[in-house]
Amino acid sequence: MSIKKFKCPLYGFKFHFFLGLTEDEVNQYLRERKSDEIELDGCFGTCWQDKDHIFIWLKEEPKKKTLAARLHHEVGHATNYVAKARGIKLCPDNDEALAYLSQWIFEKCIKLIL
Repeated sequence: MSIKKFKCPLYGFKFHFFLGLTEDEVNQYLRERKSDEIELDGCFGTCWQDKDHIFIWLKEEPKKKTLAARLHHEVGHATNYVAKARGIKLCPDNDEALAYLSQWIFEKCIKLIL
């Protein structure tokens, strides 16, 4: 049950990673920073963008392999949000930059899980 915040200076985004927080706890955090609330009922993870902030939420689970797989899935969304917001076209010729960004986001988040 934690929140980790980190900045990506290269692309100018701030990431907020929630692990194991309830919907009420996430929405309290969002209200405090004057962001729109979100509905988390029935999902195990989600990712969304609000201006230059990207939020990743994962429901805490006892199986860390499953949790890491869900994180990988949500990091894919986060990477696409950054690419779209910064005008980076997704294509085979530029996949290395996006792969590095995805890896960087994943490594920042995984420290909460392990």
